[in-house]
Amino acid sequence: MVLDYPITPQGEIEVQAFTLAQIKSPTSVMLITGGFLNLLDRAPQMTPNIFSAAIDAYNRGVKAEFLLGVRLEDLLREPLNKIRDVVRL
Repeated sequence: MVLDYPITPQGEIEVQAFTLAQIKSPTSVMLITGGFLNLLDRAPQMTPNIFSAAIDAYNRGVKAEFLLGVRLEDLLREPLNKIRDVVRL
């Protein structure tokens, strides 16, 4: 919810790209690759747009506060926009 990506195949690729930027997870690389292979098979016309969105999500992850180091539970009573400001999203 904090990242504000949709619950779609594109959104999952964006979440994984953000995660890759934050923690360099090999699992994220695998899921991104699998997502793109699936897209190439099912909707190749969408691939350039989703590739661009994944790059944007990765860059957003680089610029954001390291989320594993943020005590999000301390911010739960705050408005979502304020939480996003605190973690530089």
